[in-house]
Amino acid sequence: MESIENYYDTTLKLFETLKNKNEDNGAFYVENPWMRELVTNLNGLTVLDIGCGYGTFIKRALVEGVSKAIGIDISNKMISEAQKELGSNPVAELHVCPMENLDSLKIESDSLDLVTSYFAIMYCKDYTKLVRDVHKILKKNGRFIFIVQHPILTSGIDMGFVKNDQGEEVWPNV
Repeated sequence: MESIENYYDTTLKLFETLKNKNEDNGAFYVENPWMRELVTNLNGLTVLDIGCGYGTFIKRALVEGVSKAIGIDISNKMISEAQKELGSNPVAELHVCPMENLDSLKIESDSLDLVTSYFAIMYCKDYTKLVRDVHKILKKNGRFIFIVQHPILTSGIDMGFVKNDQGEEVWPNV
C-alpha cells in the first residue's frame, strides 16, 4: 500500500468523500456528535488538531472563540483545502506535518489547553512518542481527546467499495 500521505493526496474518491462530509453523508451523523459532546467550551482556549484534514474542527474552534488554533496534517492537498476554507486568520496556523514529527513545530511546553485527533492517530507509526509529545505541550489539566476507528476496519480485511446488485459503488457491510 502506498504511504498514508500519498493515499490521501492521490485517491480522488476518498478525497472527494472526505471533502463533502456533511448532512448528506452518513458519517456526519455518527462522527460529528461525539466530538461535539466531548469538546465543549472552546472560548479562549489554545488548541491543536492532529490530522486536521480540511480544517473542520479548526473552523469550529475559531467560531467558538479560541485564542489560538493549530492544525496539522500529513496531506499537502488537505492543508491546502483547509487554508482555502479558513482564509487568512491570525489565530489559525496550519502545517503539513506528520504527527510523529509534532516536536518539529517547536510548540512551547505546557502551552495548550486541548489537543484533538479525529480518526487520525490509528495511522501513527510511533504512538508512544506522539503521546509523550502531546503530554509535553499540554498544560496541567489539559485534555487530549481523540477518536479512532473500530479495529475491525483496520484489521487487514480487504476493504473497499464494491458494486451492489444495481451496479452502484457502496461500502460493504462488515
